[in-house]
Amino acid sequence: MKLYTLINNNIKVDISPIGATIANFFVIGADGKETNIVLGYDNEQQYRKNGTYFGAVVGPVANRIDMGEFELDGKKYALTQNDGTNHLHGGNAELNNKDWDILEHNDKSIILTTNTNQGEGGYPCDITFQVSYFLSSHGELEVRYKATPVSRCPINVTQHAYFNLNGGGDILEHSMRINADRYLPVNEKLIPIGFSDVQGTPFDFRNSTRIGESLTKKHHQLNIAGGFDHCWELNDEEWSISVHSHITDICLEVKTDLPGVQFYSGNFLEEEVGRDGEIYRKNYGLCLETQHFPNQINTKKAEECVYDSANPFVSTTVFKVTA
Repeated sequence: MKLYTLINNNIKVDISPIGATIANFFVIGADGKETNIVLGYDNEQQYRKNGTYFGAVVGPVANRIDMGEFELDGKKYALTQNDGTNHLHGGNAELNNKDWDILEHNDKSIILTTNTNQGEGGYPCDITFQVSYFLSSHGELEVRYKATPVSRCPINVTQHAYFNLNGGGDILEHSMRINADRYLPVNEKLIPIGFSDVQGTPFDFRNSTRIGESLTKKHHQLNIAGGFDHCWELNDEEWSISVHSHITDICLEVKTDLPGVQFYSGNFLEEEVGRDGEIYRKNYGLCLETQHFPNQINTKKAEECVYDSANPFVSTTVFKVTA
């Protein structure tokens, strides 16, 4: 499988053109040990069947759209239903399964592009996508997204890497902080039903908290999703998200210019055969998907996620690693 490598100091990142995917994210710790902090596969065939979206760019609209339907400018659109009755991560538009073209590549950066045609996934128009990865000497992997629809269209592109700062096993002993006062509880279909205060709930990560400890707390929302698969409304702080492994002492920080982050605790990983034959099970990886809010196109905030050729979707998320 063709991989394009970015390398800077103690970090090496491999990008696959299939889905503009982060296939490997190697970090060399203070002890000289190399740890791959993302889940992944061994070969192209596995990535082609990537129903878990390991490391892929997803869209045109990431996360869920209720009933796969929305109305825009007086016209109703029906998108692919690929998560029960929901539209999930772009449906059969499948950015994660496209062969992205390489525009530029050197040892510090890569720029990839692809497009979807009108009707793919049910979307109303042609869309051109560009994703750029830049690896700095400060341990920062900067991900820049641009999506340009030819006419008005909802866009919500994100990165679906599964992080495991231990390099294997589960992520229950990872400690996490999300600077957010509110999260979006969901119904039985995992569609948000509004905003709720995190105070006094397992969703309060304003102080660094062990993920496994939060998962053991009794809460109806954890029962619905089988763990965490919810979006948080981020407070105004540059580095609003952080995760730490007490085993490797690797720390991951995240900053974004988007309003939310979907924290997914790998609830639906079931005996997935991954890299080097490792069996990935529930809670073996966590996702931090920076984004607009799920199903936002069907809310009062719909216009905030609608773009066109004169106003393309442009966003930057940075993953900073220290070891």
